[in-house]
Amino acid sequence: MERSGDIVAALAQFERSRQLDPSPTADAAINRIRTRMRTEGSAAFTNGRQYDALDRIEQAISAYEIAVRYLADDDPSKQAARDRLAALRVRQKSPL
Repeated sequence: MERSGDIVAALAQFERSRQLDPSPTADAAINRIRTRMRTEGSAAFTNGRQYDALDRIEQAISAYEIAVRYLADDDPSKQAARDRLAALRVRQKSPL
């Protein structure tokens, strides 16, 4: 799952395996995935803001969706991405 890019599912599987067999290997894999999610989520948030500033709504929405999926719930950028996603989706649906 990790290699195919489904890192959210990979994290869930590593956490499940840690429950079955708490080993340093599982902890290392979980830390690796969480670091990757934080890095990719932060980059997606930055890209979303840039696309948003350029009024490239579709690209901004895609980037913010990744940020929301990957960033931790306590990351302030996650809430900012949620807020912008909601606003952009409303704007996308409204007629010009």
